[in-house]
Amino acid sequence: MKTCKTCGLDESRVKFPKHRRVCQPCRNAEGNNYRSAEQERNMRILRTYGLTPEQWEAMRADQHNACAACHTPFDTTPHTDHCHTTQKVRGLLCRECNLTLGLVHDNPARLLSLVDYLACH
Repeated sequence: MKTCKTCGLDESRVKFPKHRRVCQPCRNAEGNNYRSAEQERNMRILRTYGLTPEQWEAMRADQHNACAACHTPFDTTPHTDHCHTTQKVRGLLCRECNLTLGLVHDNPARLLSLVDYLACH
């Protein structure tokens, strides 16, 4: 007979989801304890880049809520740009600038070649 590992009740008294060791009422209560999207983002930024939410917001304010590369004001959550070798944060970018850097593999020579190409055509 199954016993809930959270509350200790057995399956004769509460319903268990199939292949679970926690009863349905406990699972429902756990569902109310999930982190918000903002909390998840803050935890990911801290874990990945070592930046607290306050440091990240200060960086955003220092950039006047605009992309560090193209200076377009952010209309969505900025991307945290970093060096893939050192993991050092370089700044906050809009989606387009972040994708562009990724597509050229953070290679300045390749990016300059694209600038030259655009200037010639």
